[in-house]
Amino acid sequence: MIENLDTNAILVKLEERKKEHKQTYDEVEFLQNQQYEIIQALLEKMRPVFEWYDNNRLVFTHPSIKLKSNSGPILGYVESEHQAIVYNVGEKRVEKVYLQSNSDTKKYLLYNLVRDGHFKEAYDGLMYLPNMINEYIDNNKRVIQKLKADVEEII
Repeated sequence: MIENLDTNAILVKLEERKKEHKQTYDEVEFLQNQQYEIIQALLEKMRPVFEWYDNNRLVFTHPSIKLKSNSGPILGYVESEHQAIVYNVGEKRVEKVYLQSNSDTKKYLLYNLVRDGHFKEAYDGLMYLPNMINEYIDNNKRVIQKLKADVEEII
């Protein structure tokens, strides 16, 4: 069995597969760079919007990640590590926030956010900002209804 093993044929096949590996690797790298550029441009474009929220001391939320952030827009969540990924408006950088201790943060490169698969979460979180105020208004309306019902029940 070992005598019939043709290592030259194996090496030829490996060289062929190496070319395909390089092509697919290059495509992954190209697409991740494209995602990086999209998020980077969106952060710049939306800066006045998240600064407005920050200046008005409104808490940041996300359309699909059920967390809140005082420091800036939520860009992702690492469930296994119980960490939120946020853009810290004051520090002007992306950070991982350890949810066990909100004061424990770590700088997180924007490219790593993309590489680690959080592009869509980041995009959704940033695009949610123009409508995030509606969540506050809707919540206030629910509270008003409850308060009115409580008062009417007593009067």
